[in-house]
Formats: sequence, structure tokens, C-alpha cells
Amino acid sequence: MTGAGDPSPGFSARPGRPQLLITADEAYPVFERLVLSAEQRVNMGFRVFDLRTRLRSSEGRAVGGTWSDLLADALRRGVDLRLILADFDPIGAPDLHRGTWRTMRQFAGLRELAGEAGTGKLEVMASRHPARIGAVPSAIFWPVAAWKLRKAAQMLNDLDPGERRRFLSEAPRLCPNLKVEDGGEGKVRPDFAHRFRLTPVTHHQKLAVIDRKRLYIGGLDLDERRWDTPDHNQPARQTWHDTQMLFDEPELAEAAERHLNRVPDQTAGEGPEPEGRGNEAAHGPLRLLTTLSAPSRLAPFRFSPKSLSTGLSRAHLEAAFAAKKFIILETQYLRSRPLAKALARRAREEAGLHLLAILPSAPEEVAFASGGGDARYGEFLQARCLRMLRKAFGPRFYALAPAQHRRPGDPQDEAGEAAIGAPDGTEPEQARRHGRAALFGAPVVYVHSKLSIFDDQRAIVSSANLNGRSMKWDTEAGVEMTDPATVAMIRERVVDHWFPKVEEAERSALRDLERGFEAWFRIAREDAGRSPENRRGFLLPYDMRPARRFGVPVPGVPEEMV
Repeated sequence: MTGAGDPSPGFSARPGRPQLLITADEAYPVFERLVLSAEQRVNMGFRVFDLRTRLRSSEGRAVGGTWSDLLADALRRGVDLRLILADFDPIGAPDLHRGTWRTMRQFAGLRELAGEAGTGKLEVMASRHPARIGAVPSAIFWPVAAWKLRKAAQMLNDLDPGERRRFLSEAPRLCPNLKVEDGGEGKVRPDFAHRFRLTPVTHHQKLAVIDRKRLYIGGLDLDERRWDTPDHNQPARQTWHDTQMLFDEPELAEAAERHLNRVPDQTAGEGPEPEGRGNEAAHGPLRLLTTLSAPSRLAPFRFSPKSLSTGLSRAHLEAAFAAKKFIILETQYLRSRPLAKALARRAREEAGLHLLAILPSAPEEVAFASGGGDARYGEFLQARCLRMLRKAFGPRFYALAPAQHRRPGDPQDEAGEAAIGAPDGTEPEQARRHGRAALFGAPVVYVHSKLSIFDDQRAIVSSANLNGRSMKWDTEAGVEMTDPATVAMIRERVVDHWFPKVEEAERSALRDLERGFEAWFRIAREDAGRSPENRRGFLLPYDMRPARRFGVPVPGVPEEMV
């Protein structure tokens, strides 16, 4: 087991070369050292960024205990800090909206923490994507919005009065939609007289540029919820498998800097068009990829925003059509029908092509909460895509999901109170126990990574899931790598992470393009028959049946919504 801030087995820093960082145990200390090394500017874009997050590196802990201390130190050293922080629909996602404005309060106190000696400039913006649902679909789906507002009011009224007041003080864009009732408890009720239109899009990117020279990018935000180690030995609902990349490439970093500087204007429909429609000019074997959208002008009937950049989608489609032997997709969601169709077509064209998908056993909101309409629609879409792939590839396609090397503990610890007994597509007896927070008798590992590997020619690490939302709507960023040595390094690191207990001969087979698929399949199937503590890898067969049972189509709602 690795300690906080210690390097994980298999991880080695290689200055000047791309580095794959697996889990926050590897990524957070590296991010801390990047900020400590900054001399001029740190430019960032994140969905979640909590300054209460503890510092893990020895260098970071030398300046304080949390990210507040780390950034205050940077300001005192004269380093400029800039952050685009995602804000969220206050009715559809009140907890996330509150979290954004809690972070804004933290940053408001950061200048005071830095003191008068702090000469660095601080710029932080809470950015809710400007796109809104058109007037006509907004009217049609008004009952859904009203239900969400009632649910938010109920959630607030279930809190004690002090916590309710604190929540409202940290959720400024929710307050206009509520009325506070008279009385000492200050309970709330929906105010339907206040006009509101739901926000279907969000800024989902996770990247930082340091001194226009180094780029930290991938799927990992910054808070304690996302902390996990490669051992994955926490309660299931606290696990978080993710990946980031570190590039010491000034041209690539400058491209990412341009992207960050232009995002607010571009997503408002006021800035320059994205370079190459989201495919930045290649910098050697590296290419910055994005997804961007803006409000649809004069489009009252449209549910969706106007697409500006589809670089991540097109790169995945191009890679799929070029693949010949072995594709590995590690993703939180696999719901994109265009991508599934492209892969299915390629399977029919290329008889030697194999595909592995590494997925969480269930979405976070299903495995560790009670689910909901959005989750059920998402499960329907994913089940459909997986059926399409299985039909096209036959035995050349396999879906896997990770689980820990131990038996489950108390259901409330593993899954959380909200998930116990909630309908999630599992059999009734299992649902009463751990539901989809357990797989083949072990607590699951939650997959949030966004990593795609195509043969030995191409790899993409990004913030984008393989769903319509990330491919077309949300603000996303990632990097495509075509250097064979870098692709081989990524494949080796992935194999070493998921199969920590295999012998070297088998490890070699797992890494091999010709033998890899059969080796992954065989070990996962064998491990499913072993007790958790005797398994050689984390990966087990993904069970498609719960998603089929739980999933529900929602006619009229775009697939990009989930």
C-alpha cells in the first residue's frame, strides 16, 4: 500500500517525456509540485476545485496543509493564478452549484491569506455555460423542471435550520427560485412565478497550464472525494479510478493556454472560432483536442446548443476507422451511438480487430445513490450501445468492470444509505444488500477515467466521456498522442495497474497486440470464479443485465442530455 504523496509501484517521473498519472495518489502530488515550480502564471479550468483538499507531497506540506496554503504561497511568490470554475444549473444540480460558490468563497479569502506581500494576480470566475433550453422545449418540459425545484426545496427543508441557512447563503442562483416561509425555522417553498430555464450544458474540462510550458490534463478534478490510490482499498463509494497526463511541451501548453483564455467568449458565442474545429494543429506527435458549444441563436425549438468544436469526437472516430488489432476504451460512460456505430462498422470491415471496454459496474448515481430519470435514460443508452458492439464484434468484444480484492463490508459503508434497497436493476435479494456497489462478491472500484488506446498507434487522454454530452455539448479538453513509445508506455502502465499480481510472462501477453485481448478475457473470467482475495487482477466481466433492466428510454429528450 502506498502512503500519501509516495510514488505508486510502477510509476516513475521522466522529465521531458509525457507521464501518465493513475489515480489521485499519483496525480495530486505532481500537480502540487507543478504549482510550486511556477514562476509566472498558473492557468486552470476545472469542474470541481476545493481549496480544502489536503496536500500530499512532502514539498507541498512544507508550505501548509491544504491547497489554500499552496495557492497563497504562489501569490506571495508573485505567481498569477487564473481559474475557470464550472457553475451548474441551480435547480437541476443544487449541490454542485453550492459547491462552486463555496469554492468562490474560499478564493475570496485566499487574497487575505496571501497577505500584503502577495503580488501575484488572482482571477477566478464561476462560469455557468450560457446555453439554455429553447423556449418551446422549456415549456414542454416545465413539469420536469418544477419537479426538480420541488425536490430541491424538499432537500433543503430536510436540513436543520442552521445548515439550511448556510446552504442558501452558498447557492446564490437557487435563492431567487425559492420563497422563505415566515417562522423561526426558515423553511422554503418553490417560487414558480420566477422564470427559469434549465442549463443543459456544463464546463467539464480538467486542465492546468504552468508558465505556458507544462500541461496537466485529463479527467481528474480536485477534492477529497476523488482521492484514491492504485490499491483501491477504500469503501466502494469512496473509490475513484482516474487518469491525468503531464506534458513538458511548450507548444502544446501554449495551445491549451489559448483554449483556456478563449473559452468564456467562445461558449458565449462571441469569441473566435476554435482552431481546426477543436483539432489544434499537431505539435509533433501531440494534438490538443476539445469539445465546445455555444447558445443557439434564434432557435426557440432547439433543445441543444450550437456545436463549435468536435475535435474529441472526430479524433475517436478517425482512430476507430484506422484501428486493425486491439482497442481499449476506459471510460465512465459508453453511450455515444455515433461512436458505437463507427466501431461496429469497423468490426465488420476488419476481421482481426478486438475491442475491450473498461466501465464502472454502474453509474455513481446508481451504485451509491437512488438513481433517477437521468440515470435510467443513461443506462438505456449504454445498454443499447453495448448490444450494438456485441452484435458486431461477437466474441471479439468484451466489457470489463473493476472490483476490489476483498469481500464487501457493511452495505451502508460500501454503497451508502441512499443506495440500500433502491431500484438499480439488480435482483431483489442483491439490491437489499449491496446492489450494484458489489460485483462477483467484491466491492466495486468506480471508474472515472477517460482513456482510449488504438493499437500501438494512438492514445487519447481527456476529460470527455464516450457519450453524446461530452462529444458534442460540454466544454472538454484532451490530448491525442501518436508517438509509438508513448502509446506503449500508456498500455504498459494500464496493464500493470489492472493486473498487479500476474507473472511477467502473462504480463507480456497482456501488453501484446496479438495476444492481449485473449489474455485480458481469460484472466478476468478466471478471476470471476476465484474468491476476491485470490484474484490476480481488478477486472471482472461487466454484467449487462442490470443496465437493461434498469434503463428506460425517454422519447423526445436528446441523447446528449446524459
